[in-house]
This record gives sequence, structure tokens and C-alpha cells, in this order.
Amino acid sequence: MSDLLLALGDWEAKVRASDNAYYLKLVLLELVQILVSVDQKLSSVVLETNNLPVKDN
Repeated sequence: MSDLLLALGDWEAKVRASDNAYYLKLVLLELVQILVSVDQKLSSVVLETNNLPVKDN
């Protein structure tokens, strides 16, 4: 996660000349939050799936 934030920081420095850099950063940070949320939800689904009983045929 920290590597992603460092990459975003480097990228923001390159785009800083643009007037929209601040708003772009906000959008990117919101995207990161969404991705983290999706990752957490997928992790909980995997944990729930792993706890299901196995049926023997």
C-alpha cells in the first residue's frame, strides 16, 4: 500500500504544474480507498468460503 502512495506522490509531482492536480489527487485517493474496501470485502468472502463445510460425494 505504501508503494502505491509513494507512486501517487511521485506522479502528483509531475502533474503539479496543472491547475487540476489537487482535484486529481483527491480522485486518486478516493479510488485507492475504494480499492482497499473491495480488497477487504473480497478477503472476508474468501474467509467465509474457506469456513464452509466440505461435502463428501
